[in-house]
Amino acid sequence: MASGLGPAAGLLGTTVLDGWKVVEQLPRPSNGTGGYFSTGYIAEKSGSRAFLKATDLSGVSASRDTAQAIKRITESHVFERDLLSTCKQKKLRRVVTAIGNGTIGSRPDELVFFLLFELADSDVRRIWAAGEQLTFAISLRIAHHISSALMQLHGIAVAHQDLKPSNVLLFGPKDSKLADLGRASALGLTATHDELLVAGDLSYAPLELMYGHVLPDWKTRRLGCDLYLLGSFLFQLLRGTALTPAVLAKLDRRFRPDQFPGRYEDVLPHLESAFAEALQQFQSDIPEWCASKIRGIVAQLCNLKPEERGHPRNLSGTLNRFSLERYVSELDLLATRAELRIN
Repeated sequence: MASGLGPAAGLLGTTVLDGWKVVEQLPRPSNGTGGYFSTGYIAEKSGSRAFLKATDLSGVSASRDTAQAIKRITESHVFERDLLSTCKQKKLRRVVTAIGNGTIGSRPDELVFFLLFELADSDVRRIWAAGEQLTFAISLRIAHHISSALMQLHGIAVAHQDLKPSNVLLFGPKDSKLADLGRASALGLTATHDELLVAGDLSYAPLELMYGHVLPDWKTRRLGCDLYLLGSFLFQLLRGTALTPAVLAKLDRRFRPDQFPGRYEDVLPHLESAFAEALQQFQSDIPEWCASKIRGIVAQLCNLKPEERGHPRNLSGTLNRFSLERYVSELDLLATRAELRIN
């Protein structure tokens, strides 16, 4: 183990959980927003390979409240472990669930918690970082798969809250799944990150949260966040940048989150103008046969009024306004049409 690093950084060669051997350590992403002090590895067993996420208690001594820091780390691991177990039991096919989990060590200074996952071929962020391009048809199919993943999670009252390219895993050319429930919110359960204004990556956050505008209703805040992140991800798949920075780039500096002192309601007209401009430019970059439809999907999912997000047919009566069922069908149809056009 390298000097100054915790026990999670020294697992190479260790055999864990029914014969899985840790054979390779992965570099930690420079812009990662995952769990506390986690380290990624490749593990092997009988010719199969898996991804291992290891977490330890190193670094807690630097905290002002060591006991509280230990509590937060252990509770975060238990929350993710138990949520993954629920997803596995419910057979959420589009969500990456854990093969298993366990603990190494006995003393606090050597304790390592780990989660073992099926190993993907790549993820969307790594594809882009390598300079590779995703075709229009593949991008739409990925969006369809991820909308289905979110719908499956919402069906068990779980909001992901951290949808971004690095959490979209690719298994071959035609299969993708949503990963990393470390920042999720589950209705009726308490997580240490629930107290955060933005649970996931700030650079992808819904615009209302950037201004501190939080609605207390769980569905509006948590499911509404997922809808925004899905629309932003579709925008990024086809445009190359996430929606939040694209909107902020078109906003007068006086009205940006770090400059504007007023209420969200007061800045909303300026945001809506920048939002419309970003959508218009987005539409011009999409093939004409589906440009209007896809712009509409992004506009609905990312409505700057979180209580009005979702499909227009779901915004009245007794229907669930945050339901993704219609979007799953629409994205499936769009992806199929795009695939037929290139075959």
